[in-house]
Amino acid sequence: MVEYRAKRKYQNSAYAAGYDRIRYGGISGYIKNRYTLDAVDKVLREIKEGGLVLDVPCGTGRLVPLFAGRSIKWLGADISFEMMEVARRRPEGINNRMGNVRLDSEHMPFKSASFDCVASIRFIYHVPTGEGRIAMLREMARVSKKWVIVDYNYPNPIKSLFRRIGYLIRTPKMRRRLSVSEICGELEKADLKVCRKISVSKFFSDNVVFLCSRS
Repeated sequence: MVEYRAKRKYQNSAYAAGYDRIRYGGISGYIKNRYTLDAVDKVLREIKEGGLVLDVPCGTGRLVPLFAGRSIKWLGADISFEMMEVARRRPEGINNRMGNVRLDSEHMPFKSASFDCVASIRFIYHVPTGEGRIAMLREMARVSKKWVIVDYNYPNPIKSLFRRIGYLIRTPKMRRRLSVSEICGELEKADLKVCRKISVSKFFSDNVVFLCSRS
């Protein structure tokens, strides 16, 4: 079992209730979220209409608005019951919402090839080891018929410059970001083929969204 801070951090009602305000309430948070949703929206166009998507971890339902007006079915899953409760109360309703399931991403309670796509946004780079990330990506691939959508942090040179300037006034975070080539290598080890990659923003984000298919 892989242990990491985010696994426990979000299992808190007060934190879950204020998560969207803290994470996306400011101008920079709003802009980064908007760019991320736009990038995910572009790769979702590859998923056939009427398909079933597993959003894991779904958190507070950040991706839910992307499914409004689409015939793609959405199932949210998360280890945090508290975050899913916030997702369940989101005002953006979608007719093709299948509900929520509490689970651990390491061992998902689904048969192989249960979903047309598995989407995992703002998660995999919280897992501290390559072995742990690869194991989880393989589990996502197992329950998907074909597609896996996942995002990673990478060393965006413009963001890295802003970060170094910021380190003059605050303590730096020491977590190393994988290069895009290293990320592709990790995905390949998880038996995933990169079909498309989209940088969220050259100026506002160091995330890149990958559309992968099962090898």
